[in-house]
Amino acid sequence: MSKGVFSASTRVVFISGALALAQAVTAADAANGQRLFMSKCALCHAAGGTGTQMLARRLGNERALLAERTDLQPAYISAIVRAGLNSMPALTRVDVTDAQLDDIATYLTRPRPAATGATP
Repeated sequence: MSKGVFSASTRVVFISGALALAQAVTAADAANGQRLFMSKCALCHAAGGTGTQMLARRLGNERALLAERTDLQPAYISAIVRAGLNSMPALTRVDVTDAQLDDIATYLTRPRPAATGATP
């Protein structure tokens, strides 16, 4: 039986480094996604925007602001952006590239810190 090229501790360090890099990339994508969201989506989907008002009517105020929601999935965001929904027009790859849409979806689905002071 041959031994692996890397020791167990080396593999752990490598995996830990890869996870840290992935988290850093995701954080950078989310930061870029926030900038893109503000420039391409916030006109309608920030507080007071038409999209936010329409979502409040359909889903309630607690689910109206996209940037505050925790129930969105990247595939759903992409599908709605590309196909449109109700009064929201479909956005083409000229309006928002696939890479930009991925970053926006990363921002909207980013991990959030747990609420402080919450009771079980």
